[in-house]
Amino acid sequence: LRSDLATTPELAQQYARLGDVRHQLNTAATEAARGALLGEPATGTHSAAAGEAVATAAGLLVEAAQARPQDADLLSEAGQGVVRYGKALAAAAGNPRAKAVPLLAAADVQLDTVLDGIGALQQRLGDEATVRPAGLNAVLAWLPGLALLAVVVWASWLVARLSHRVLNVGLVGSGIAVVVVLA
Repeated sequence: LRSDLATTPELAQQYARLGDVRHQLNTAATEAARGALLGEPATGTHSAAAGEAVATAAGLLVEAAQARPQDADLLSEAGQGVVRYGKALAAAAGNPRAKAVPLLAAADVQLDTVLDGIGALQQRLGDEATVRPAGLNAVLAWLPGLALLAVVVWASWLVARLSHRVLNVGLVGSGIAVVVVLA
């Protein structure tokens, strides 16, 4: 149980970190598109903001790889995709709108690939976080329910003995409720 409680915050932090990566990459896409639509030079504020967002996303991926080495393979692929995406945005920056728009469209295809990889990793983290523990923890989770079911059966036996009724509707209902909760 201690190991389960210790890994759950780690998984949540990694999931949130990957969400921040997604946000930074989407911010980079927005800023690059604004720069292209405004026709600003490669050193303009929007292009610089896009470059900063890509750099922040790359830094977050490095942090993620350090925090959970078991995710390093997927994070390495995502990092390489972020580098390619950053280069594609840099190539589009400072170009006239007619030339920048197709370059940004090609960069968006790369962005979709990176975001799909990050989404797959987030799905894997979510699946890992929701796996129910097996072994002793599962037995300990069932013990209170089974004890309650035993009390209901015992109470039903007492009531049947005193009232000469085989089944008491209230106790049968509570027994069914316990079984449903345990299932």
